Amino acid sequence: MVLQSLTLLFPLESSEVNLDLIGELLLNYGALSVSFEDAEKGTDLEQPLFREPPPRAIEWDSSQVDGQVFWNSVSVKALFPSEAGVESIMLAIGSDLELPIEPRFIVESLKDEDWVKKVQS
Repeated sequence: MVLQSLTLLFPLESSEVNLDLIGELLLNYGALSVSFEDAEKGTDLEQPLFREPPPRAIEWDSSQVDGQVFWNSVSVKALFPSEAGVESIMLAIGSDLELPIEPRFIVESLKDEDWVKKVQS
């Protein structure tokens, strides 16, 4: 299966947006996976943050967890099937979130390869 990797081009300030909702919307629009990373990863501003869902959690609402759940500045990435209309999906998500501007993002095609072998080599 050929995949498309979507990366939002601007870091999101986690205090200003509901990251759980963004992840849920991406999944509802057909993302196969969604990940959040520290947008400052690899710099002096990187924040180590280790928060795991509680054991046996079926659904985890980060708003109900004490302490900091996300980094101050977050990069959002999602994988979609190659046939997904990512541009239309991002416009719909921008509308759903009532963003004042259209979300900026890049889409890259990921070639079909054995990822297990690749990461183990």
